[in-house]
Amino acid sequence: MLVRRDAEGFTAADWAQVEPDFGAEHFFALDARASANPGSFR
Repeated sequence: MLVRRDAEGFTAADWAQVEPDFGAEHFFALDARASANPGSFR
């Protein structure tokens, strides 16, 4: 099951378990700067 494999890979810090489910070309990250206010996210 996808969720189980992703959770197990995350907790084991095993990228190989989740890599097939990860679309790197569609990934982007946000830095919330420890704020709950989306206006301050970068």
